Amino acid sequence: MLYNSSQSNALEECERLGPVTGSGSGWKPRLNYDSWDGVGEDAKNALRVSAATKYGADSVMLVGLDKHLTSVVAQGIAYKCF
Repeated sequence: MLYNSSQSNALEECERLGPVTGSGSGWKPRLNYDSWDGVGEDAKNALRVSAATKYGADSVMLVGLDKHLTSVVAQGIAYKCF
């Protein structure tokens, strides 16, 4: 589950595991992405995968999305809720 920082109360009963990052690239072949939205979604998906792989997390709080010249990087905090 991906939460944004305004939903942090949903994670109050969860165990905080640690920081994670995920990125999406705008230069790989894409399916008609007209904006950075698709790349941002790729970064969020990578964030969830990173949290699950690194910590066994089932939830992530999205802290930020940074747009760079060729990529988007998502930062978050991994949690174990279930």
